[in-house]
Amino acid sequence: YCPTEYETCTDDIAKLSDSSVTLSNINNFVHPYNSFTNIKTSIDSRGEVIVKVSYLYTKDKINYINQEVDHIINMYNNSGKDIKDVIKDIHDYIINTTSYDIDYKEHKDLYTFNAYGALKSHLATCNGYTDLMAIILSKLNINNYKIAYNPTGDTNEDGHVWNAVLLNGKWLHLDLTWDDPVGDGQDYLYHKYFLVTTDEMKEADSGEVQVTEHNYDKLVYQEY
Repeated sequence: YCPTEYETCTDDIAKLSDSSVTLSNINNFVHPYNSFTNIKTSIDSRGEVIVKVSYLYTKDKINYINQEVDHIINMYNNSGKDIKDVIKDIHDYIINTTSYDIDYKEHKDLYTFNAYGALKSHLATCNGYTDLMAIILSKLNINNYKIAYNPTGDTNEDGHVWNAVLLNGKWLHLDLTWDDPVGDGQDYLYHKYFLVTTDEMKEADSGEVQVTEHNYDKLVYQEY
């Protein structure tokens, strides 16, 4: 229910479903299995606020992902191994077994926009790479969320998403998509964006190919 002191509550609820940037930001701070394709809000005649969530992952897909993720973790999370080395091995495994889906608009049935597609079809957009790594990090009990650049206004730019990882008390960036760039038909594996600070990420962005996809909102992602 809207409290009486929250004077703009009704208007804010009505606007929420239409704010793609706000919904994207909310999605980035929940576990991928709790993420959604859309949220619909309404207020009934009694003043009760109703929120309907359409989840991104079905139970069957979650079961499949969990089996695959457990297998990946068992391969690399050896006793006594430094956690950064574990993450690096998993980072390399995902990149070596996954290609960026440049035809993602035609591949909606392959689910390359989430972790299921990355594991099942070995194709992924930035969302697929990021969700898969987020699920693995959470299984390893490593604090993480997703961080995104959401272009607004009249722009032809696409958005971008990557992983935020808390390691040894410091928030670092982890971007598998840019460590697996689409090139001249060859397979690439980089570590330019592997657990880097914001300054290190800016330095990597300022190379021969200028990267603008990491211009995140500092008011939203204040850990950085």
